[in-house]
Amino acid sequence: FNGWYTEASWTVTGEYRKYKNGKFYKLDPKQNFSLKNGTWGAWELATRYAEADLNSGNITGGQMSQLTVALNWYLNSNFRFMADYNKSLDLSGSPVKTTTGQDPNVDTFMLRGVGLLICHVSSWILSRAGLSRHGFFALRCAVLALFVQI
Repeated sequence: FNGWYTEASWTVTGEYRKYKNGKFYKLDPKQNFSLKNGTWGAWELATRYAEADLNSGNITGGQMSQLTVALNWYLNSNFRFMADYNKSLDLSGSPVKTTTGQDPNVDTFMLRGVGLLICHVSSWILSRAGLSRHGFFALRCAVLALFVQI
């Protein structure tokens, strides 16, 4: 199996991600969202292109290429809303077929609202419980996501 992706983003409101020791960190708005003060937080446009080949030896999982476009709204340092559209550009050799024998439409539109503070607190709790190294870290924000297939 193999796969790869490349991505780029642009923060419309001028913020940037901190980078230290080979790691990008979260984006902090210059001004938090506030109706009272007339400030709107930070807005980010992003795109990603990805390919995956799930064929290996006698395993046939198919191949796929996908384009994602996204709009992210950071209300403050702890909360953001994300809207992503994922367009499948090529899907071939998939063992999953529609009732007519065609490759399925796997294009998706996804809306997510994530409280980063909640994620960090749950991560801390899981790490204290010794569960972080068992894959539970990946679940810490999954319950906050809403997926809608179109």
